[in-house]
Amino acid sequence: MRDKSLVIHVGPLSSKGGMSGVMKLLINNPPKKYETKFLDTYISSSTINKVINLIKLRKKIKQDIKILNPDVFHFHVTHNYSWWRNLLLIKIAIKKKIPSIIHIHSGKFDIFCMKYNKLSGRILHKLSLNSLIKIVVLEERWLISLGKFSNNMSCIRNPVELEKTSTLDIEPKKGISLLLIARGDKIKGHNFAVEVMEYISQKGYDARLDMTGISKKTEKMKDLQIDTHGWLDNHEDIRKLIRDSDFLLSPSEFEGSSMSILESMALGTIPIVSKVSSETVSIKELVVENRDPKEWGERIIKILSESKEEELRRKVNEVIQKHEVSLISSQWEGIYEIIINKKIKQQ
Repeated sequence: MRDKSLVIHVGPLSSKGGMSGVMKLLINNPPKKYETKFLDTYISSSTINKVINLIKLRKKIKQDIKILNPDVFHFHVTHNYSWWRNLLLIKIAIKKKIPSIIHIHSGKFDIFCMKYNKLSGRILHKLSLNSLIKIVVLEERWLISLGKFSNNMSCIRNPVELEKTSTLDIEPKKGISLLLIARGDKIKGHNFAVEVMEYISQKGYDARLDMTGISKKTEKMKDLQIDTHGWLDNHEDIRKLIRDSDFLLSPSEFEGSSMSILESMALGTIPIVSKVSSETVSIKELVVENRDPKEWGERIIKILSESKEEELRRKVNEVIQKHEVSLISSQWEGIYEIIINKKIKQQ
């Protein structure tokens, strides 16, 4: 009998984006009574290779159950293919009576559940009735939006590593430095960030913008102080960009608990966000309701003209404490204990 209970995290560990970052933090910072292993489900390839990979994953998870005898599977899911792939693996865990977490990372999951005659919503509801399954979401508002499909859900926020030194006393920089961290998807808001930066520049401010996720510059970008960095795999490179910026822009229309927002808050950079991230930042002055580059630009100018940077950094520092990784890890321990004890009672 082993000293610690075993949690196996299942999800796209090697993918680009925030979900892999969350997985790495949870894998590397398990609760005190637990040890972790992982099963990486990610593959960037053709449909045929994805099917082949899924066959391999099914075989691997069966081997892990037989050899490792895990106490908990922690499935990290989003919508579309991620859901269907994980569902096949979740069914194996259910058949073998392994307590399992379904950790939903997608802000679009409620919309996804309504598609195809509510097929995924009905599946989610059925899963939630299983006493060895626990569904966990990232934000309280998701409990409401997904409530029509399940009332057996909990909310645990995304974790972040806090700086050991103070992020409050930051020396003022010359000009206004903006940052957008995202994959190169259209919905992530790169063009919108350019419009915000252009508006601020037209108001006479010395502004610059750094963006990850894209490499090529449009003609408009070439006329402005904009640097594109492509996708940065080195986490320290990303942290340096955040530290060197005054404001992080997050205009996403769906993603709420973004890791880029949490990282910026942890490093003392002020996030300016859309309303879907209002629960994450929890500070009214940092939320812009409308997707209008003028409003976003004016919000930044107002903060600077009223010298509110230090005040807002202090507020941000208070909010980010509830995301500290050891605190989040202890919350996961509570969830693991509940479903493990339910299995023990059934034996």
